[in-house]
Amino acid sequence: GEALTQPAPPRKMSSAMAASCSRIFTRISPTQPIPGAGTTKLMMRQITTAAVRASPVHRAPVSAFAASAASASAADSSPASSIELKSSNVAFGGEVRKYTHTSTSTGGNMTFSVYLPPAAKLAPVPVIYYLSGLTCTDDNAAQKGGAFKACAEAGVMMVFPDTSPRGAGVAGEDASYDLGTGAGFYVDATAAPWSDHYNMY
Repeated sequence: GEALTQPAPPRKMSSAMAASCSRIFTRISPTQPIPGAGTTKLMMRQITTAAVRASPVHRAPVSAFAASAASASAADSSPASSIELKSSNVAFGGEVRKYTHTSTSTGGNMTFSVYLPPAAKLAPVPVIYYLSGLTCTDDNAAQKGGAFKACAEAGVMMVFPDTSPRGAGVAGEDASYDLGTGAGFYVDATAAPWSDHYNMY
């Protein structure tokens, strides 16, 4: 596509994109059997491709934690930065990075992974945030999703946040798989002691 020199304003998800993603996610609803690894990778590719092609801001620059590989590299080298690069691996001409950062919302260190497509070296790119489910970390979809080839071809960044604080020390956070560690549900807790750390929205 043509390079855009003017940044586009943020826009809401189009109805076409929402419908496309909804049809795909229906196939992996909790009431259905869990698909095999091959099927999951195909779905990830379909989700990524459908979301990008249906979006009215296809290829348009959007605000993201890193607008390009260059700016991300600059942040890594800054001594004042609270973001620390933990690992980096090449994939489909792009780069898979894992970061930790100090979070004021959770009161501790948080981790996320990100795929920077080759296009991010040249200009800001669209971004998709993948929110994993219960018991997952940022590694699950990054390592098993199989979305990087589609992201590289479409010029889309993909961010994989962790699912909860880790080691917050809240009583009971490790007592059950569906509440606490690995189960933050991407919401903000309103009751103490959870509200001191479990602020995931």
